[in-house]
Amino acid sequence: MDFSRASFDRQKHVFVSLNDYCNRRCTYCYLPEHSLSRSRPVETAALIHGLARLYDEHEFRLLTIAGGEPGLVTNISVPLEAIANIGYSVIVNTNGTLAPHRIREIRKYNIRAVSFSLDSCDPGVNDRLRFPGSWDLVQKGVLFCRAEGIPVRVSAVVCTVNQHELLRLFEWCNAVGVEVLNVHELDTSVDPKFLGPLKLPASDWRELVRRLAIDLRDKEHCTALRLPISYLTDCESKRISEHQLSCPATHNDTL
Repeated sequence: MDFSRASFDRQKHVFVSLNDYCNRRCTYCYLPEHSLSRSRPVETAALIHGLARLYDEHEFRLLTIAGGEPGLVTNISVPLEAIANIGYSVIVNTNGTLAPHRIREIRKYNIRAVSFSLDSCDPGVNDRLRFPGSWDLVQKGVLFCRAEGIPVRVSAVVCTVNQHELLRLFEWCNAVGVEVLNVHELDTSVDPKFLGPLKLPASDWRELVRRLAIDLRDKEHCTALRLPISYLTDCESKRISEHQLSCPATHNDTL
């Protein structure tokens, strides 16, 4: 369980991994190599017990299912039903391989949104960072959810390869009715030598936020944009939240 983003969405928010197995390999994947071939089973009873305590004693209400790839959990309806019975609203993360029939299967379990991983509107750039066929899978998944009336979120990792395409990605999200575009910094800890050169320096992040604020300030949009701002000073983040964009964060971590 990850509590690092507990102030997310202005409510207590817990992230849970139901498995450590994935069927694809993104460029910056944080999973160890063995997680591409086998999975560690989840102890459902212990998980549900812990989540019930968080709900009752600490007022957690929002839960994100992550992985690995949650779509590979064959009995995912079992923990989802138990989590829904506790009272949580649930967001399910997927790399795009969560099949439509499985989305239909799980939507009854208080599914607040399905979150798809997408780094660029350019198939070549996105698939270079993610995996071959990623762009096409995500497009189909997003359009399917929108047709079914299921709220959609998009999760993007920004690095030197795709930093100039973030505005276009946001505009695409807005056009298709994506609820939230969550932008994440590149985690280089898994392979500093390879990933280090791809990480945006703080100065580039500042410029990216400034440019987005200018481009979006006077435009109407339905998609919420969340950006990491831990690299900004308190003065900078306060100025942005007061004069340029609405900032729901209670800490200097998310704009």
